[in-house]
Amino acid sequence: MEEHPYPVTVLGEWGTIPPKTIKNKLQIYFQSKKKSGGGDCRVECTGAGTTIRFKSEDVRKRVIAQEDHELTVENANVKLQLFLCKENPEDAVHGAEGGDIRPAEPGVPGEEEGSSAVLLEKVPEQLSRETLTMMVESICNKCEEEFCLEMIQHRNAAVVTFSDPSVAAQFLTCCSGHGRFQQYGLGCRALGPSCSVRVEGLPPQAGSELLEMYFEMERQGGGPVADIALIPEEQAAIITFQDPRVAEAVLQRKHEICRVEVSVFPFRPELGTALYGRARSEWTLPEAFSQSLQPALARFLQQPGPLADLTSRMRPLFCQVELGPARAELRPTAGLLARPGQTPGGMAAWRGAATAAFSGVLAQYGCAECSVSAPVWREAELQIRQAADERARWRSCCRGRPGGTTACRRRCSWLPAEFHLLQPGLAQAHPALTLQYRAEASCLRLQGLPSEVSRGKSGVLERLLALDRLPLQLEAGLEGFLRAADGERVTRDLLTSRGAGVALRVDGPDLLLLGPSGGALSRAQSLLTDALGARSLQAEDPAVLRSPQWAELKSRLSAAHGAARVRQGGRAGRRGRGRPRGRGAGVADALGRV
Repeated sequence: MEEHPYPVTVLGEWGTIPPKTIKNKLQIYFQSKKKSGGGDCRVECTGAGTTIRFKSEDVRKRVIAQEDHELTVENANVKLQLFLCKENPEDAVHGAEGGDIRPAEPGVPGEEEGSSAVLLEKVPEQLSRETLTMMVESICNKCEEEFCLEMIQHRNAAVVTFSDPSVAAQFLTCCSGHGRFQQYGLGCRALGPSCSVRVEGLPPQAGSELLEMYFEMERQGGGPVADIALIPEEQAAIITFQDPRVAEAVLQRKHEICRVEVSVFPFRPELGTALYGRARSEWTLPEAFSQSLQPALARFLQQPGPLADLTSRMRPLFCQVELGPARAELRPTAGLLARPGQTPGGMAAWRGAATAAFSGVLAQYGCAECSVSAPVWREAELQIRQAADERARWRSCCRGRPGGTTACRRRCSWLPAEFHLLQPGLAQAHPALTLQYRAEASCLRLQGLPSEVSRGKSGVLERLLALDRLPLQLEAGLEGFLRAADGERVTRDLLTSRGAGVALRVDGPDLLLLGPSGGALSRAQSLLTDALGARSLQAEDPAVLRSPQWAELKSRLSAAHGAARVRQGGRAGRRGRGRPRGRGAGVADALGRV
């Protein structure tokens, strides 16, 4: 005899909670006399329903007598509905070799006869709808037009609804002897009537109170309502009646709420989904689609941090993103079909929801691309990084003035060559500002009203970034001369004085010409090439270059020709060399005196 012969059916909206977790939680809950009034029991949890079998009739009565049962699973509160089952466990019929045929576990007692719906359990994922449809046809000898098959992927189950209840009874009887049914290890039982319906397409103003009054009206086929669960994001609601016959009557009518036609479908709490009939059989995954991306942004999104954020944002929408060099492909995952409470409208709206979420992720980032040469980029990168770091690039202070006005001063780092080149244009463009440049600190100070200073700051950066840059190509000796020279003096004497609106910038080992255009830069380089020169003299006796007379001559030459330099070179055991470098006239005079 059955050790736990007193069953109770438990229904709850479990969503995507794993069956193992549900079974463990129910076992703990119904074994606790303090929580549920229960005691010694055993939990039988299938893909479509749950039965609690108690060892004592008194314990079962105590559990049923308790009005409210609520279970907390994965931070969600699940309300439990309890119904009495047949007390004689011998009524269950078990098919051989894996086929499991059981009587109905109805929503309310005494309503299982005449059921036209059959639940197929333990349906393998690889078993297609077409194969299962042919199996049903062969068992009951009926064509597909006389029944409707709905696949419930997230429960590994299917529901077959027959147009004739007697065919459903025949199907249940014949399943145990069907070889293919046994081969797949399918389970089967009749579905009793449900007390719940799902209403879709609700207008925004349809709240719980309005729905309760509407579905309690007898002329709408309604009756006493036990519970209403709103789903605003889907414009839907789950209405649970006290009597399953009321739910059946509501399904037979057309409904308008606030002059808006709504759709009503039977809802099965034990499956966590509504039954849509033939509409569900038409569901397929939406087509994948692609979005264009800037290549730099695509590379950025493939980094671990941004990629993890993108994946976590798209996962709740059952969307997988594959990033390419310049495109992103968005495709739905199989979980979309298995989502609890899935609706035709939700399936159709998937692409719009995925597009909006993906655009929201991209909106967090900005990307701008331009073609630049490598030397120019090294210079521009420094400027961009300095401009991006406000605290490193700018320092500001505000002070109050009588009358409530405010003066603002801002300072930025500027090399002399940049200021020398842009000073005339800045003073003309911002006459209300006071510009002060400190060459020893390479610092430009802008002083004036806050709004003027802010515009001046933007103008400074724009003008600086708009300058063309040209790496200076000269003889190695002349490049060394220019690095050691005063860049501002070279600009003034060799470029500005000859009408070239170009400046020389000496930045460590780099020599750059800054100017408004490429033509101006090429002309300036020609001017420097013509103005500068270098000559070498071979010393027959290297010892001469170490004598006091040579040191004195070098000193006199430097004093007489400030723009020329004399360098001594040579290695031990080799002839020495004297090399005057500088402006052409100074080099020629120095060479003659040497």
